[in-house]
Amino acid sequence: MKKQLLTLTFLILNFPIVALPTPSSVLTEGTKPSGEIAFATEHFGDKEIVILDTSSGQIRNLTENPASDNHPAWSPDGLKLAFDSNRNGNYEIFVMDISSGVIEQITYTGGRQPVWSPDGKQLAWTGDENDSGLFVANAKGDNPKQLVSMQGVIFSPKWSPDGRYILFGSQYGSSPNVYLAEVDTGVMRLVTGEVLWQNYVPFPDSNAPTRGFAYHTWLPDSSQIAFGSIVGGPVDILVADIKGEEFRVVTNGFYPAWSVDGQMIAFLRFEGQIVTNYGIYVMNADGTEIRRIGGLGGWEFDFQPFTWIPDSDWLAVISENDETDMYDFRLVDTSSEEQWSVFLDSRPPVSSLAWRP
Repeated sequence: MKKQLLTLTFLILNFPIVALPTPSSVLTEGTKPSGEIAFATEHFGDKEIVILDTSSGQIRNLTENPASDNHPAWSPDGLKLAFDSNRNGNYEIFVMDISSGVIEQITYTGGRQPVWSPDGKQLAWTGDENDSGLFVANAKGDNPKQLVSMQGVIFSPKWSPDGRYILFGSQYGSSPNVYLAEVDTGVMRLVTGEVLWQNYVPFPDSNAPTRGFAYHTWLPDSSQIAFGSIVGGPVDILVADIKGEEFRVVTNGFYPAWSVDGQMIAFLRFEGQIVTNYGIYVMNADGTEIRRIGGLGGWEFDFQPFTWIPDSDWLAVISENDETDMYDFRLVDTSSEEQWSVFLDSRPPVSSLAWRP
């Protein structure tokens, strides 16, 4: 199907909208998903959290603070947004009530990368750069407990859809792995298995996104995970049961993200000889019908540049624009490849995409 494209340009500092000449073929209103997506951006000099309204194309700054604000995470009801910030010195977890704009500090001993439990009653977060723990508390931050304490940097905690486990990556030295912690008991186990990393050889280029090789995603029924792995050099996406006993290679790539219905996986794949050149791809969950939907050239990052939009085949993507050599935000229909774009005119663009429920 012929791609259809609606293009808008923003002058980010003052938020006016300047419409470009209308293309001959325009994606009709109502075709694309209408909603809001939060992300962190450095367009303002410091990192702020903003919201893009896909209906109007307007961007608004939520945090407006000279500190670094990052890792936005929506509560399941879409009424609150958790994030981390160093506005009071150390990185801590904060929660904003979207309707009132009131921000409440949740942690006082350090915190990064907040994530809500599926029922919205609890928050989990990682320690700051001086603490590699994984912590859990109620949504107000009361009575926090350290669920995990281990050597190495903990990153990307992900609550299982059934609420029983938290999946996370940990990197000690140059070898990242994926672990599973039971929320009620704190019992932890290695999911990826040491055998997957016994032949691991770090890339000589320090810009390679090493953590991305252990980036992970839940199957919606909480029975399996997908993650990237390097065995003797190749970067592959593997699917495993949560016991870490059965593994299967799906395709070459990393940074996988399962669609909400469990039918598709989006992922990155190296392109060419430069480890900071990537393509964005989608495929069926069994590894068939692989399609490229965008590219990222020469970008150093440590996060996933796309997220699935619930109840749809659409993917929210940060991708390089071939004409401007800058980056834009796109909504991509993975079934038809129709697209809607907002040109952010930025390099690097944004991080930590979070679609509002």
